[in-house]
Amino acid sequence: MGARQSPQSRLNEFVGWRVSDRLHAVGSSAMRFRAASIADAPDVAALHADSWRRYYRGAYADAFLDGDVGADRETVWSKRLAFPDPAVLTRATQATIGRGTNGALYLWVLDQNSAAQAFYTALGGLAAERALVQPPGGVPGRLHGSPMKVRFVWPDAHEMLHA
Repeated sequence: MGARQSPQSRLNEFVGWRVSDRLHAVGSSAMRFRAASIADAPDVAALHADSWRRYYRGAYADAFLDGDVGADRETVWSKRLAFPDPAVLTRATQATIGRGTNGALYLWVLDQNSAAQAFYTALGGLAAERALVQPPGGVPGRLHGSPMKVRFVWPDAHEMLHA
């Protein structure tokens, strides 16, 4: 049995370039982090809706994806950004800049999104549990069947920066 690959090696294999090289090429002055505000909700929602349309067909009903997914995501992001959870924001910021004291991070991805799962695995994420997807906005007709989701965890999220 071969040696265990490092997260960096797995990520390089997955995306074909080193994250640190790409960030170095971009330069620190080109990248700026800031807190999202309620004014960003439409743009974040549009990105989120586009992602769902591309990768979640079959799990979510076509009528939902082709119809009101944008409005649904804008409602969700408007609420999230209007009343942000300071603890989540603090942990995310600390993990991003490599100063996290409790840098644990997790996220959910639909079971069918194998590309995202491969990417998260390459970044050192561990598949921790599976669960049924709850219908967006609590409307059962927005789902197609009973799709599953996978929770990925990073016990120490700032290690992703070194992946």
